[in-house]
Amino acid sequence: AASASNEDVAVAAKNNNPVDPTNFNSLKQQTGLRAVELGPGAGALTDVLLQSVGSSNLQCIEIDGRSVELLSEKHPSLRIHHEDVLQVDYAVLAKEEGGPLSIIGNLPYYITSQILFALADASHGNSVRSATVTMQWEVAQRIVAPTRCKDYGILSVVFQLYTTPKIHFKIPPTVFYPQPKVDSALLGLLFLGPTSLRRRLAGVSPAHLRSVVTTAFQQRRKTVRNGLKKLALEVYGGDAERVKEFFER
Repeated sequence: AASASNEDVAVAAKNNNPVDPTNFNSLKQQTGLRAVELGPGAGALTDVLLQSVGSSNLQCIEIDGRSVELLSEKHPSLRIHHEDVLQVDYAVLAKEEGGPLSIIGNLPYYITSQILFALADASHGNSVRSATVTMQWEVAQRIVAPTRCKDYGILSVVFQLYTTPKIHFKIPPTVFYPQPKVDSALLGLLFLGPTSLRRRLAGVSPAHLRSVVTTAFQQRRKTVRNGLKKLALEVYGGDAERVKEFFER
């Protein structure tokens, strides 16, 4: 499905890009832009992006063979990877492009979280700089949710730590074909980068952080202490006494 307001998506992508926050068309002259569109489909958004940034600054990831063929015929100079977005090695792409990537795309609702976490992991090595993506409205709300509300959860913690998130605007079902049954959102994520992220995490391993946050929010009805008890037992090799001492510190 492709949004009808592709120019608006392009402008939001510009605002997420630290290269030039004033004029999307001027990115034609910028050598630092390395845009990757996820799931371009028939290329409705791709057409607008190519007009703005040119084929040398844009590449696409598409799993559907028919769409790859269509895009290749329509834009012979466009770099298209016939690949599953969940299998993309962003570190390799960034190395080939010479720096961190700016991600753009309409994310499939059923794998939105998986794609976002993959981008977060890629940001550890400075492979991804920003993401401007559409998703289900409720998911975007969770990412920007404040503490002490029902929407605050795993996505909120991770992406408020890793990024500066912003909902650009709500998108009604009528601008998609076929029409979904829910509203969508265009969300912008500006990743902190490895140095600032390490400072913010204060030495905590990102993998350990994700494990603790996931475990805590999977058991919302329990206190944090009780919710993390099983994980603590694993960390301390089943030593209940050491776990007790840990929680009593």
